[in-house]
Amino acid sequence: MTETEKFSKNETEQQARSEHGRQRTHTAQDVSQGEIVLRTPLRKAIFLGGLVAMVLITVILGILAVAF
Repeated sequence: MTETEKFSKNETEQQARSEHGRQRTHTAQDVSQGEIVLRTPLRKAIFLGGLVAMVLITVILGILAVAF
């Protein structure tokens, strides 16, 4: 982490503390990397099923677009 990043992070933390009661804004660096947490087998199955469903729908719509 560079000196500028350290300063920016500290500055952001200080702003969040000084603005108690206001809605905190998040920098792009704070939210740039999301993490998908799938703790149970059911949640994993639902997530994976959703991905598979999106692919299938895309393929089916593509076939229908070419066929008609």
